[in-house]
Amino acid sequence: MSSIERVGFFHFGADCKDDPLGSLVKNLAEYPDSETANSLIVLPEGFNVRGGFYVAEPALDHEALGQLQALSARRGITFVAGMMDQVKGRNLACLVEGDCPPVVLSRKQAGGRDCLYTPATSDETVAVLRSGVGITALICDDAGYAARAEEDRIRAVTRVKCLNGAHNVLCVPAFMTITDSVAIAELWAHSMTVILANGCASYPSVIRHAGQQHLSTRYRPENEIMLCTL
Repeated sequence: MSSIERVGFFHFGADCKDDPLGSLVKNLAEYPDSETANSLIVLPEGFNVRGGFYVAEPALDHEALGQLQALSARRGITFVAGMMDQVKGRNLACLVEGDCPPVVLSRKQAGGRDCLYTPATSDETVAVLRSGVGITALICDDAGYAARAEEDRIRAVTRVKCLNGAHNVLCVPAFMTITDSVAIAELWAHSMTVILANGCASYPSVIRHAGQQHLSTRYRPENEIMLCTL
């Protein structure tokens, strides 16, 4: 990737969640390459779970990560995606950049879906510098818990700011059904740019950047891509 000029989210609000990656490809097809290239786009939590995060019998799309890498290379987009490595395995936030090996930015510590993933027992989050942009991630409720615990918040902010990037970005792959996504983004907005990608229509996906807030269409069961210039 030559640069990161835009940040954004894929809001996965539609009721049909059988093919998350196919839904993303369909929405991206509405945009010319010139409008999405050199973008960092955050995808929701559990983006390789067919049927959605709360499906009764979870089945993973094991081809999703490789296909996302191919899409990244083809369209010149950097993705941060919520991924499960296996059922009852790790709930991860992965940085995907074309042909480069994916980088695990974070593993979710908060529980809630024992049949789907096993929570981490310690903080495994890292930050990376890409094209002058410091990037880190916290998955769904982890972002809320860390924001409200001073030591955890300071650790998260310092981790990315010490990279000395021109911009610092917190990516939040999420599936928030009862958690206020706008309130969570607000908790971090004074420290860095926040991109929260939600996997359902209950709460919007959010970008907080340069004092401005950008939201997906509230409560409408539709998929949506939104970008803003860094």
